[in-house]
Amino acid sequence: MTTARILVPPGIGDIYWVFVKLRGFMADKGIERAEIWIDAPDDKRRSLGFVERVPFVEAGGYFDRRSVDPRPEGHLSGWKARAARKEAYTRDARHAFPDIDGFDWFISFNGSVDAGRSLDEIEPQWPANWDLGLIETHRDRAFGARAVEKHGDYVVAAFFDHGMYRKWLRDIDADAISGILRRIADATGHRIVLVGAKWDLSPLNRALLDAGGDYLVSEIGNTTIGDYFGMLRRAKGCIGFPAGNTMMGAILGIPTVLIWNRHFAEGMWTNALPPNSPHYLPLDSALGGEAIAERAAQHLVTQTV
Repeated sequence: MTTARILVPPGIGDIYWVFVKLRGFMADKGIERAEIWIDAPDDKRRSLGFVERVPFVEAGGYFDRRSVDPRPEGHLSGWKARAARKEAYTRDARHAFPDIDGFDWFISFNGSVDAGRSLDEIEPQWPANWDLGLIETHRDRAFGARAVEKHGDYVVAAFFDHGMYRKWLRDIDADAISGILRRIADATGHRIVLVGAKWDLSPLNRALLDAGGDYLVSEIGNTTIGDYFGMLRRAKGCIGFPAGNTMMGAILGIPTVLIWNRHFAEGMWTNALPPNSPHYLPLDSALGGEAIAERAAQHLVTQTV
Protein backbone atom coordinates (compact mmCIF):
# COMPACT_ATOMS: atom_id res chain seq x y z
CA MET A 1 0.00 0.00 0.00
CA THR A 2 1.31 3.44 -0.95
CA THR A 3 1.22 5.72 2.08
CA ALA A 4 1.88 9.46 2.19
CA ARG A 5 2.37 11.72 5.18
CA ILE A 6 0.69 15.01 4.26
CA LEU A 7 1.05 18.34 6.05
CA VAL A 8 -1.94 20.71 5.88
CA PRO A 9 -2.68 24.24 7.19
CA PRO A 10 -3.94 24.71 10.77
CA GLY A 11 -7.53 25.94 10.35
CA ILE A 12 -10.67 23.82 9.90
CA GLY A 13 -11.68 25.76 6.80
CA ASP A 14 -8.15 25.52 5.37
CA ILE A 15 -8.12 21.76 5.92
CA TYR A 16 -11.62 21.40 4.46
CA TRP A 17 -10.43 22.88 1.16
CA VAL A 18 -7.59 20.36 1.08
CA PHE A 19 -9.98 17.47 1.73
CA VAL A 20 -12.34 18.61 -1.05
CA LYS A 21 -9.47 18.06 -3.51
CA LEU A 22 -7.55 15.33 -1.69
CA ARG A 23 -9.21 12.24 -3.15
CA GLY A 24 -8.45 13.52 -6.64
CA PHE A 25 -4.87 14.29 -5.62
CA MET A 26 -4.41 10.84 -4.10
CA ALA A 27 -5.72 9.11 -7.23
CA ASP A 28 -3.41 11.21 -9.41
CA LYS A 29 -0.34 10.43 -7.30
CA GLY A 30 -1.14 6.76 -6.67
CA ILE A 31 -1.60 7.30 -2.91
CA GLU A 32 -3.80 4.73 -1.20
CA ARG A 33 -3.46 5.92 2.39
CA ALA A 34 -3.00 9.50 3.60
CA GLU A 35 -1.81 10.35 7.10
CA ILE A 36 -2.69 13.96 7.82
CA TRP A 37 -0.55 16.21 10.00
CA ILE A 38 -1.55 19.76 10.94
CA ASP A 39 0.88 22.65 10.65
CA ALA A 40 0.45 24.12 14.14
CA PRO A 41 2.52 27.27 14.72
CA ASP A 42 0.86 28.16 18.05
CA ASP A 43 -1.14 26.62 20.88
CA LYS A 44 -4.59 27.24 19.33
CA ARG A 45 -5.00 23.62 18.39
CA ARG A 46 -8.57 22.50 17.79
CA SER A 47 -8.69 21.10 14.26
CA LEU A 48 -7.39 17.54 14.82
CA GLY A 49 -10.89 16.48 15.87
CA PHE A 50 -12.11 17.53 12.43
CA VAL A 51 -9.47 15.38 10.71
CA GLU A 52 -10.42 12.42 12.93
CA ARG A 53 -13.99 12.59 11.56
CA VAL A 54 -13.03 12.36 7.89
CA PRO A 55 -13.29 8.68 6.89
CA PHE A 56 -10.82 8.56 4.00
CA VAL A 57 -7.75 9.78 5.92
CA GLU A 58 -5.88 8.91 9.09
CA ALA A 59 -5.12 11.58 11.67
CA GLY A 60 -1.43 11.94 12.45
CA GLY A 61 -1.23 14.87 14.85
CA TYR A 62 0.08 18.42 15.16
CA PHE A 63 3.43 19.48 13.76
CA ASP A 64 5.36 22.40 15.27
CA ARG A 65 7.90 23.61 12.72
CA ARG A 66 9.95 25.15 15.53
CA SER A 67 11.03 21.59 16.36
CA VAL A 68 12.79 21.17 13.00
CA ASP A 69 16.56 20.71 13.35
CA PRO A 70 18.05 24.23 12.99
CA ARG A 71 21.61 23.06 12.26
CA PRO A 72 23.34 24.54 9.16
CA GLU A 73 22.91 21.39 7.09
CA GLY A 74 19.15 21.80 7.51
CA HIS A 75 19.20 25.40 6.28
CA LEU A 76 18.21 24.61 2.70
CA SER A 77 15.31 22.46 3.84
CA GLY A 78 14.15 25.19 6.21
CA TRP A 79 14.27 27.81 3.47
CA LYS A 80 12.30 25.52 1.15
CA ALA A 81 9.61 24.99 3.79
CA ARG A 82 9.25 28.72 4.50
CA ALA A 83 9.01 29.49 0.79
CA ALA A 84 6.35 26.80 0.29
CA ARG A 85 4.22 28.17 3.12
CA LYS A 86 4.49 31.73 1.85
CA GLU A 87 3.50 30.73 -1.66
CA ALA A 88 0.63 28.49 -0.60
CA TYR A 89 -0.82 30.90 1.95
CA THR A 90 -0.45 34.19 0.08
CA ARG A 91 -0.35 33.56 -3.68
CA ASP A 92 -2.62 32.15 -6.34
CA ALA A 93 0.11 29.77 -7.45
CA ARG A 94 1.17 26.21 -6.56
CA HIS A 95 -0.78 24.10 -4.07
CA ALA A 96 1.16 20.85 -3.50
CA PHE A 97 4.81 20.85 -2.44
CA PRO A 98 6.85 17.61 -2.08
CA ASP A 99 9.32 16.88 0.70
CA ILE A 100 8.53 19.67 3.17
CA ASP A 101 9.73 19.44 6.80
CA GLY A 102 10.04 15.67 6.55
CA PHE A 103 6.56 15.14 5.08
CA ASP A 104 5.89 13.65 1.68
CA TRP A 105 3.66 16.58 0.75
CA PHE A 106 2.52 19.95 2.04
CA ILE A 107 -0.85 20.92 0.51
CA SER A 108 -2.74 24.17 0.80
CA PHE A 109 -5.25 26.03 -1.39
CA ASN A 110 -5.45 29.16 0.77
CA GLY A 111 -3.83 31.63 -1.62
CA SER A 112 -6.06 30.69 -4.55
CA VAL A 113 -9.26 30.48 -2.51
CA ASP A 114 -8.47 33.85 -0.91
CA ALA A 115 -8.16 35.24 -4.43
CA GLY A 116 -11.76 34.20 -5.08
CA ARG A 117 -11.13 31.16 -7.28
CA SER A 118 -13.30 28.07 -7.17
CA LEU A 119 -11.91 24.71 -6.09
CA ASP A 120 -13.58 23.25 -9.19
CA GLU A 121 -11.27 25.32 -11.42
CA ILE A 122 -8.14 25.12 -9.26
CA GLU A 123 -6.02 22.07 -10.22
CA PRO A 124 -8.85 20.55 -12.33
CA GLN A 125 -6.90 17.28 -12.68
CA TRP A 126 -7.85 16.71 -9.03
CA PRO A 127 -11.67 16.75 -9.11
CA ALA A 128 -13.43 18.51 -6.25
CA ASN A 129 -15.62 16.33 -4.06
CA TRP A 130 -17.45 18.55 -1.57
CA ASP A 131 -19.06 15.74 0.45
CA LEU A 132 -16.56 14.46 3.01
CA GLY A 133 -18.94 11.94 4.60
CA LEU A 134 -18.09 13.30 8.04
CA ILE A 135 -18.43 10.78 10.84
CA GLU A 136 -20.60 11.61 13.84
CA THR A 137 -19.43 9.80 16.97
CA HIS A 138 -21.62 8.61 19.80
CA ARG A 139 -20.22 11.38 22.00
CA ASP A 140 -21.01 13.99 19.32
CA ARG A 141 -24.63 12.81 19.14
CA ALA A 142 -24.98 12.71 22.90
CA PHE A 143 -23.66 16.24 23.32
CA GLY A 144 -26.00 17.49 20.60
CA ALA A 145 -28.96 15.86 22.31
CA ARG A 146 -28.00 17.46 25.63
CA ALA A 147 -27.71 20.84 23.90
CA VAL A 148 -31.32 20.57 22.68
CA GLU A 149 -32.47 19.59 26.17
CA LYS A 150 -30.58 22.52 27.66
CA HIS A 151 -31.36 25.28 25.14
CA GLY A 152 -34.44 24.17 23.22
CA ASP A 153 -34.41 25.27 19.57
CA TYR A 154 -31.28 27.35 19.02
CA VAL A 155 -29.12 29.18 16.50
CA VAL A 156 -25.35 29.01 16.97
CA ALA A 157 -23.40 32.25 16.59
CA ALA A 158 -19.67 32.98 16.44
CA PHE A 159 -18.03 36.40 16.26
CA PHE A 160 -14.38 37.41 16.67
CA ASP A 161 -12.48 40.65 17.26
CA HIS A 162 -8.86 39.72 16.57
CA GLY A 163 -6.68 40.15 13.49
CA MET A 164 -8.52 40.71 10.22
CA TYR A 165 -11.92 40.67 11.94
CA ARG A 166 -11.28 44.19 13.20
CA LYS A 167 -12.16 45.31 9.67
CA TRP A 168 -15.59 43.75 10.04
CA LEU A 169 -16.13 45.62 13.32
CA ARG A 170 -15.61 48.97 11.62
CA ASP A 171 -18.87 48.26 9.78
CA ILE A 172 -20.81 46.44 12.50
CA ASP A 173 -19.67 46.95 16.08
CA ALA A 174 -20.78 45.11 19.22
CA ASP A 175 -24.01 47.11 19.45
CA ALA A 176 -24.88 46.29 15.84
CA ILE A 177 -24.11 42.59 16.31
CA SER A 178 -26.20 42.56 19.47
CA GLY A 179 -29.08 44.02 17.45
CA ILE A 180 -28.65 41.38 14.74
CA LEU A 181 -28.81 38.55 17.27
CA ARG A 182 -31.83 40.03 19.04
CA ARG A 183 -33.64 40.42 15.70
CA ILE A 184 -32.96 36.77 14.83
CA ALA A 185 -34.17 35.60 18.23
CA ASP A 186 -37.36 37.67 17.91
CA ALA A 187 -38.04 36.46 14.35
CA THR A 188 -37.36 32.78 14.93
CA GLY A 189 -38.26 32.30 18.58
CA HIS A 190 -34.95 30.45 18.97
CA ARG A 191 -32.28 30.98 21.58
CA ILE A 192 -28.90 32.26 20.38
CA VAL A 193 -25.91 30.23 21.59
CA LEU A 194 -22.48 31.86 21.31
CA VAL A 195 -19.82 29.26 20.49
CA GLY A 196 -16.07 29.08 20.13
CA ALA A 197 -12.88 27.89 21.74
CA LYS A 198 -11.77 29.20 25.13
CA TRP A 199 -9.63 31.90 23.47
CA ASP A 200 -12.78 33.31 21.79
CA LEU A 201 -14.17 34.64 25.07
CA SER A 202 -12.99 38.06 23.94
CA PRO A 203 -14.05 41.63 24.81
CA LEU A 204 -16.50 41.49 21.89
CA ASN A 205 -18.24 38.36 23.13
CA ARG A 206 -18.27 39.62 26.71
CA ALA A 207 -19.97 42.79 25.46
CA LEU A 208 -22.54 40.73 23.55
CA LEU A 209 -23.32 38.70 26.67
CA ASP A 210 -23.57 41.82 28.84
CA ALA A 211 -26.01 43.42 26.39
CA GLY A 212 -28.07 40.27 25.78
CA GLY A 213 -31.10 38.94 27.56
CA ASP A 214 -32.50 35.49 28.20
CA TYR A 215 -32.36 34.77 24.48
CA LEU A 216 -28.53 34.77 24.51
CA VAL A 217 -26.31 32.18 26.21
CA SER A 218 -22.68 31.10 25.87
CA GLU A 219 -21.01 27.77 25.25
CA ILE A 220 -17.67 29.44 24.46
CA GLY A 221 -14.85 27.32 25.84
CA ASN A 222 -17.23 24.55 26.91
CA THR A 223 -16.92 22.24 23.91
CA THR A 224 -14.45 20.04 22.12
CA ILE A 225 -14.65 20.29 18.34
CA GLY A 226 -16.67 17.05 18.34
CA ASP A 227 -19.08 18.48 20.90
CA TYR A 228 -19.46 21.54 18.70
CA PHE A 229 -20.21 19.41 15.63
CA GLY A 230 -22.87 17.54 17.61
CA MET A 231 -24.42 20.84 18.66
CA LEU A 232 -24.20 22.32 15.17
CA ARG A 233 -25.90 19.34 13.51
CA ARG A 234 -28.96 19.96 15.71
CA ALA A 235 -29.02 23.74 15.40
CA LYS A 236 -31.80 25.56 13.59
CA GLY A 237 -29.27 27.94 12.10
CA CYS A 238 -25.78 29.40 12.21
CA ILE A 239 -24.59 33.00 11.94
CA GLY A 240 -21.26 34.73 12.34
CA PHE A 241 -18.06 35.92 10.78
CA PRO A 242 -16.44 33.44 8.36
CA ALA A 243 -14.20 30.90 10.09
CA GLY A 244 -13.88 27.15 10.16
CA ASN A 245 -16.54 26.65 12.81
CA THR A 246 -19.18 28.83 11.10
CA MET A 247 -18.34 27.50 7.63
CA MET A 248 -19.19 24.03 8.94
CA GLY A 249 -22.81 25.14 9.22
CA ALA A 250 -23.11 25.48 5.44
CA ILE A 251 -20.99 22.35 4.90
CA LEU A 252 -23.40 20.31 7.05
CA GLY A 253 -26.48 21.80 5.36
CA ILE A 254 -27.56 23.96 8.31
CA PRO A 255 -29.20 27.31 7.41
CA THR A 256 -26.18 29.59 7.62
CA VAL A 257 -25.50 33.33 7.32
CA LEU A 258 -21.87 34.43 7.06
CA ILE A 259 -21.01 38.11 7.31
CA TRP A 260 -18.04 38.81 5.04
CA ASN A 261 -15.89 41.86 4.39
CA ARG A 262 -14.13 43.08 1.24
CA HIS A 263 -10.89 42.13 2.94
CA PHE A 264 -11.53 39.03 0.80
CA ALA A 265 -12.37 38.85 -2.89
CA GLU A 266 -16.14 38.63 -3.27
CA GLY A 267 -15.82 35.37 -5.19
CA MET A 268 -14.45 33.75 -2.04
CA TRP A 269 -17.72 34.39 -0.23
CA THR A 270 -19.33 31.58 -2.21
CA ASN A 271 -16.38 29.63 -3.65
CA ALA A 272 -15.06 28.74 -0.19
CA LEU A 273 -18.16 26.61 0.47
CA PRO A 274 -20.16 23.89 -1.31
CA PRO A 275 -21.64 25.37 -4.50
CA ASN A 276 -25.31 26.18 -5.04
CA SER A 277 -26.39 25.60 -1.46
CA PRO A 278 -29.87 27.02 -0.79
CA HIS A 279 -29.13 26.99 2.94
CA TYR A 280 -26.25 29.46 2.76
CA LEU A 281 -26.43 33.27 2.58
CA PRO A 282 -23.29 35.45 2.40
CA LEU A 283 -23.71 39.10 3.41
CA ASP A 284 -21.41 42.11 3.19
CA SER A 285 -20.49 43.77 6.50
CA ALA A 286 -20.78 47.12 4.69
CA LEU A 287 -24.57 46.65 4.60
CA GLY A 288 -24.64 47.68 8.26
CA GLY A 289 -26.40 46.21 11.25
CA GLU A 290 -30.04 46.92 10.39
CA ALA A 291 -29.91 45.55 6.84
CA ILE A 292 -27.95 42.48 7.94
CA ALA A 293 -30.39 41.85 10.79
CA GLU A 294 -33.37 41.95 8.45
CA ARG A 295 -31.88 39.75 5.74
CA ALA A 296 -30.34 37.26 8.18
CA ALA A 297 -33.57 36.87 10.13
CA GLN A 298 -35.55 36.35 6.93
CA HIS A 299 -33.13 33.70 5.71
CA LEU A 300 -33.10 31.79 8.98
CA VAL A 301 -36.89 31.88 9.20
CA THR A 302 -37.28 30.68 5.59
CA GLN A 303 -34.54 28.04 5.55
CA THR A 304 -35.81 25.83 8.33
CA VAL A 305 -34.40 22.41 9.23
